[in-house]
Amino acid sequence: MLRLRNVEKAFGDVRAVNDVSFDVHEGEILTLLGPSGCGKSTTLRLVMGLERATGGQIEYQGKVLDSDDGFVPPHKRSMGMVFQSYAIWPHMTVAKNIAYPLKLRKRPKKEIDAAIERVLALVGMEGMQDRPGTKLSGGQMQRVALARALVYEPKLLLLDEPFSNLDAQLREHMRAEVKSLQRRLGLTVLFVTHDQTEALSMSNSIVLMRTGRIIQVADPKTMYNEPTEQFVRDFVGHTIILAGELVGVGEQTARVRFPSGDEVSGQIRHRETLEVGNRAEVAIRPEKVQIHPCDSGASGVPAEVEVVLFIGNHYELQLKTSWGLEFLVVVGVEREWHEGERVIVELPPEWTQVWSVTDIDGTEQSSAQRQAAMEGVV
Repeated sequence: MLRLRNVEKAFGDVRAVNDVSFDVHEGEILTLLGPSGCGKSTTLRLVMGLERATGGQIEYQGKVLDSDDGFVPPHKRSMGMVFQSYAIWPHMTVAKNIAYPLKLRKRPKKEIDAAIERVLALVGMEGMQDRPGTKLSGGQMQRVALARALVYEPKLLLLDEPFSNLDAQLREHMRAEVKSLQRRLGLTVLFVTHDQTEALSMSNSIVLMRTGRIIQVADPKTMYNEPTEQFVRDFVGHTIILAGELVGVGEQTARVRFPSGDEVSGQIRHRETLEVGNRAEVAIRPEKVQIHPCDSGASGVPAEVEVVLFIGNHYELQLKTSWGLEFLVVVGVEREWHEGERVIVELPPEWTQVWSVTDIDGTEQSSAQRQAAMEGVV
C-alpha cells in the first residue's frame, strides 16, 4: 500500500532522514521505532505530506506522492493522522472537531451527522457530540483525535506517539482498543513511537531507526530475539550484558570467561569479529536466566542478591557479581528470595548471545560507553 524508496530529508546541514526505504502492506501495523531525534516523526510527516522530501520517492496505492517530478498535497492523500498533541480545538464541540475534515471536503450535513455518530460509536463515545473540547479528559481527547482521523474512511492511518500523554493504565487500554479497531476495520497503520512495549505489542513489522537511518526491519519476535546490531539489542527491551574474555569459538557457539574465572557458552553473533583472547560480551534477556541457591550444584555465575522487588506476578532481583557488576533479573514467585542471599545465575546457552565489544560502526567500545552514547541520542 505504501512504499518509500531512498527517501531523504535535510534541514540545512542536518540530514534528519537518510536513505530510508521500506514497504507498508495492506492490513498491517508497521511501527517506526527509535529514540527521540532518530527521524521517525519526520518520516511520518513526509508520508502525510506535511514535509517535502529532499530525495527519494514515496508511493501510495501505486501513485507517486513525492519525488523530484511532483508532489501531492496532504488533503489529496486520503490518509488519516493522529498527532502526539491530539490537536483538539478547544473552542469546538466533539462533533465539530470530528466534522472538520468532512466540511473541508464539502460533504452534505446529513452525511456528516451520520459519519459522526458512526465513528463515535467506534471509539466508545456515543452521545458525547455536544461536549466542549475544554471538558475532555486526556483519554477522551485521544479518542476524538482518532475519530476525526477515521471519519472520512482513510485506507491508511498515521499515528504519531498517540499514547504518550496518557497514564500507564490508560495507555495499555488504548493500545488494545486501537489494535482491535484496526482489525475490525481492516485499516493499514503506520505508527510512530519510542516505546518498545508499544512497538512489540502492536506491530506486525518494526522499522528501528537511529540518527536518520534504518538499523533493522523485522517482526517483533525476530527483532527481540535476533538483533542484528548491539544498538538493537540494547534499545529493544532489557538486556543483561556481562563482559569477559573469549576463550573458545566453535561453528555456532563461543565460550567466554568472566573475571571470577567462571565460563559460559552462547550463540555467536557476527563471527567475523570474534577471536580467542579478545574481549567479548555475553547478552541475555532478564527473563531467560535461571537463579539457583548457591548450594544447588548448578553451574553459572555466582552473585549476591542486593535488592528484592515484589511486582505481583514476579520478582525483580538486583544482583551483584563478585567483580562488582550489577544487573536485574526476573524470577517467579514460587520461592522467596532474600537480600544478602548468595545465588548462582545460570545462563542457558540457547538464550545466550556472544558479541564482540564493538559499536554499530565497527569500532571497539565498552558497553557503558555505548549505553551513554545511546542515551545521548535520546
